[in-house]
Amino acid sequence: MSHAFWLFRFVIPFLSLLALTVYLYRYVMRPLQQFHRASQAFSQGDYSARIGNTMTLGDDEISQVARTFDKMAERTSDVIQHNRNLIADMSHEIRTPLARIEMAIDCADREIDREDMLNRIKTDTQKMRSTAEDTLTLAWIENEQPNLRSESFDLAELIEIIADDARFEYPDKQIILEQDEPLPISNSSQLALSQSLENVIRNGLRYTDVGETLTIKATKKATCYQILITDSGPGIDPCLYEKIFKPFFKANNQVAARKGFGVGLALARRHIEAVGGTIRAYNAHEQGLTMDITLPKQE
Repeated sequence: MSHAFWLFRFVIPFLSLLALTVYLYRYVMRPLQQFHRASQAFSQGDYSARIGNTMTLGDDEISQVARTFDKMAERTSDVIQHNRNLIADMSHEIRTPLARIEMAIDCADREIDREDMLNRIKTDTQKMRSTAEDTLTLAWIENEQPNLRSESFDLAELIEIIADDARFEYPDKQIILEQDEPLPISNSSQLALSQSLENVIRNGLRYTDVGETLTIKATKKATCYQILITDSGPGIDPCLYEKIFKPFFKANNQVAARKGFGVGLALARRHIEAVGGTIRAYNAHEQGLTMDITLPKQE
């Protein structure tokens, strides 16, 4: 009886408590240690640190929190890397115009082709400003992911205004606009679409020779609107159809005029995707490059 008393009153409860403690430690403390290691490594600059890489995740609450942490870490890592790449690329891109500006200033000080040098300074300054503004806008969209689906307007009217502005800016090139009217669109952003279409049209006009034609066609489909923008340039290698939408992409294998792309097309794609649309590029049947844009009507 004495042994049974001690067994049931002390030994068995102690062993049960010990087993429960070991279980809680393995179930709670070890995952928390993995959380600590992963968060510490991430805070110290190891943006590849993930909890799922060091422990098996199940369906319990701790595993759900771990998956949330990994998603947050993945998103943060992408934003940091994207911003680093943008800053590095932009720094590289502005070095050349800065060097030209310095040379032009030196020539202007020496009264060497002063008028031409001032025009050179003005042109390069405008390019640098445009590059900086587009880069900052792209970084803002990637970081903040703002809601750009809050407006309703007539897409045909917007395209016509953009085409008129392009005709004024490039009077030596022809712009043909063919579109259905009206093209009512909702849950979108007039500013985002305006900037994206302007970037695409200006990119096309840059590679359209004097006297040649850039065509804009906007048509109404069953569930979307399709905008085709076709220039008269040399086109691109088909393997570059997707790569040209990367910021500051350089096409080393291009033998024609299309060798470098700034941030305009990357910003255009991000704007269009933010309002639920898509954009893709392909060579036209006869000559030039076609930008194929689709936008949901959402009437």
